[in-house]
Amino acid sequence: MTGVTILDLKDYRHLQKEIRTIDEELEWIYFPVASPNGKTSGSRGSEPSDPTARAVRKAARLKERRARLQAKVEAIDWWLLNLEDHQLAAICRERYVLGKSWAEVSLDVCGSDNFSTARMIVVRHFGSA
Repeated sequence: MTGVTILDLKDYRHLQKEIRTIDEELEWIYFPVASPNGKTSGSRGSEPSDPTARAVRKAARLKERRARLQAKVEAIDWWLLNLEDHQLAAICRERYVLGKSWAEVSLDVCGSDNFSTARMIVVRHFGSA
């Protein structure tokens, strides 16, 4: 991922959230929670194969997906860290990584009460915000 797009930035927090969800699901696969009656929680699959083999296949697919998502996150992080326009980097970090409003970003980064100040800097770079 050489060039980061506005869609990549907008997707950043969703990528992070999905990575956390995958981590939780993998933890559940490896360490299932036992119910009070001693049986592990979960439902029976419709597949007649070995449940351990199904869990191993699912864990492998989850790990592959997590690796792809992590690569995207790392590419965005690298882009932000190496961006020559430091004001644009700060705006993108506050808006898309931290999830602040345009008004907060404009005030924090640009020192402006006008919410569109920071947004217009992003629009000039990407063509949209």
